[in-house]
Amino acid sequence: MRAITQLQQQQLLAIARPTAQTAIAQLPQPDSPQSTIPGQYGGAFVTLRVAGKLRGCVGSFATTNDLAATIRDMTLSSLKDKRFADCPVLADELGQLIIEISVLSPLNRVADPGLIVIGEHGIMVRKGKKQGCFLPRVAVEQGWDMETFLTQACTMKANLPPKSWLEPDTEIFTFTSQVFSESAT
Repeated sequence: MRAITQLQQQQLLAIARPTAQTAIAQLPQPDSPQSTIPGQYGGAFVTLRVAGKLRGCVGSFATTNDLAATIRDMTLSSLKDKRFADCPVLADELGQLIIEISVLSPLNRVADPGLIVIGEHGIMVRKGKKQGCFLPRVAVEQGWDMETFLTQACTMKANLPPKSWLEPDTEIFTFTSQVFSESAT
């Protein structure tokens, strides 16, 4: 995955912030931004926090050559995160809103879960039509080891039994991410 430069990070954050502001104000979104960031990426996540608390986090693993449009779409989706349907981000919270972007590498299927490096790899487990994922930092934040990381992805995210990741018909993927955010003020 090609690294996102600091200037490119600023460009992507400069797409996410006005997208959120416009959506919260219920105004029409401007035309789709044109990407000026070359390369192919494995998708992206946008995480929203207000006063340090998670208020939305949605992403896509769809390979993209247009990070600008992906960031805009994931910002809009994060504002509609189902977990926060009863308490969406409001206009008076915009001053405290911190937007974080995670640009993903392509998924890499792994046969040996022992190769997962906590803090470096995010994971996706998939069995049939069910799938769930965690970004790389989740295991570190939660203090999870590899087994707990996979078990929680199965139960919390994919709605699978806890040890489903051990079954031969369950696929395990890893990915890396480059994470950057606005500064807290």
